[in-house]
Amino acid sequence: MILYSTFTLANGIRVIHNYDSATAMVALVVMWRTGGADDPDAHPGLAHLMEHLMFAGSVNVPDFDGTIQAAGGHDNAYTSDDVTCYYSVVPAHNAETAFYIESDRLIGLALTDESVAVQRDVVIEEFKQVCLNRPYGDLSHHLRRMAFSRHPYRIPVIGETPEQIASVTRADVQRFYAEHYATSNAVISISGNITFGRARELAEKWFGTIPPSTARMREIIVEPEVTAPRHQTVEAGAPAPLVTVAFPSHALSHPLYRAGDILTDTLANSDSMPLRRSLVTERKIMSDIGASVMGTMDPGLLVVQGRPAPGVDPRAATDAIIGELVKLRDEGMEERQVRRAVNLFVTRRHLENLTEADRARNLASALIQGIDYNDETDAYEALTADDVNAAAREIINPSRAMTLHYI
Repeated sequence: MILYSTFTLANGIRVIHNYDSATAMVALVVMWRTGGADDPDAHPGLAHLMEHLMFAGSVNVPDFDGTIQAAGGHDNAYTSDDVTCYYSVVPAHNAETAFYIESDRLIGLALTDESVAVQRDVVIEEFKQVCLNRPYGDLSHHLRRMAFSRHPYRIPVIGETPEQIASVTRADVQRFYAEHYATSNAVISISGNITFGRARELAEKWFGTIPPSTARMREIIVEPEVTAPRHQTVEAGAPAPLVTVAFPSHALSHPLYRAGDILTDTLANSDSMPLRRSLVTERKIMSDIGASVMGTMDPGLLVVQGRPAPGVDPRAATDAIIGELVKLRDEGMEERQVRRAVNLFVTRRHLENLTEADRARNLASALIQGIDYNDETDAYEALTADDVNAAAREIINPSRAMTLHYI
């Protein structure tokens, strides 16, 4: 359990605080409810580019990274489909430095044609390295386009093409910043060796004076139901074939989301779990296989992915995966399998909170979602085989399967 307190600034920014006297550091997280799903149609990848530009400096702090490092700390950020997260970790006696410079770039971000051009090139180079020059790098592009026809999840956070990123102008960035980096969209999370009183004092001083603003509401787009199997083969000269089987799955807020999440662990998180045991160890159809869920605020995907064993045709491997999934769905998971998966999940969740930065990020994410982080852990621990089997019956449906052969 993580002990925490919350309050809301007058401008609408929500704040969550966790005190830890065992560390000498303080983590400050600013998380925004904006991500790849908010990219304009003409500029996929703009939310991710915006993340880079937030480190380009502000009016009073031209070198964000250098200032944090001079204070003895470090910083980083990430963009997902639904949120963008910025975090700094500094020695407790320098906590105010993090509050000051983080707030400064919210009111005085130094956006210039030059800074936009520089970061465009950085993101384009990242796109080439991650998506074009790495085996299977563009697999997500193909899978998402096949799975989503209308929803913005159809495009990865990094963007669709380098050319679309290159077309972004300073005006585009400024418009995105004004529409989404509003106080109504922000959550601040503080964890470490800083008392609630001091954290509130610094939050009020550096963030409380920012004028209130309202973010543009994200358009609610309902993806058409998948009513027939979909398939795509991508011939990319891959080092080895990779087979993906995906099914429409639940949003984070759906009552069956947690059960679907544990379902993936129950299937394939270790050699003893049934999907891996059957297809890898016993039948030797796959050399490796795993399962995961997207974990998004709108409905996403449950994905099973792996490499066929040498000499096994991808089509035969796909048929074997779907056949095994249907068998496991119909027979049902055993309580001991589910309990093992839940216990491993809870252990992993505890390990994910060992540092002040981890705790701050996790608390911020929970606050963005409108849930109690501790209640969420309890909800996972309360899952039973009946819950997981109910999720399996709803999700695993061959008539809704989307298969991708990357060869």
